[in-house]
Amino acid sequence: MFRPLFFTSFMLADQVVDNGFYGAGQLLVSSASSKTAYAAALQLHGTGPRLIGLTSPGNVAFTRSLGCYDEVIAYDDLGQVARTPAVYLDLSGAPATRAGLRDRLGDLLVRDIAVGLTTQVPNAAAAGEVFFAPVQMRKRRQDWGRDGLDQRFAEAWQTFLGTATSAVDVKVGHGPEALRETWLTVLNGEAAPRTGHVVQLDPERDA
Repeated sequence: MFRPLFFTSFMLADQVVDNGFYGAGQLLVSSASSKTAYAAALQLHGTGPRLIGLTSPGNVAFTRSLGCYDEVIAYDDLGQVARTPAVYLDLSGAPATRAGLRDRLGDLLVRDIAVGLTTQVPNAAAAGEVFFAPVQMRKRRQDWGRDGLDQRFAEAWQTFLGTATSAVDVKVGHGPEALRETWLTVLNGEAAPRTGHVVQLDPERDA
């Protein structure tokens, strides 16, 4: 469930470190309760600037419990964001959050990077740049070689597994109806951050 997401998280964290955190004093991560976000945050935490998780009010407690952010701020409290040079890693794509941070930080927002889209309103075009994991992967293959990249990925993955198993409750569904229900739950924004959904084919139908 996590491994396909973790590739993006791993390369995102690596790109930020590889660029010296873009000279920022804080990293702001939206959709901080999402699996891709906190997988990246766990790699970044304690390596440089303060790491600030931005999330919806209902997910603040869960996001704090992960222990990978120095501070967690709800989207409606962006006035609490410190006015120091910041990099924004946007995994939500919410226009209101981007606008709020730009109003709060102005020229102190030194990098605005669109990473993902957990809302239904595309906003990547408004970002300063779009993160694309294969670009950083190609660079690291040149820097480290294929074996070196694979080794570093494997080490990061093994470290992450300890947090992943304690942070997620796996809910298993079966068949097309379970797939429909899960999809609608996610689409309507009703999925709990602690729940990881796995849908299996109906054994009888699959046979």
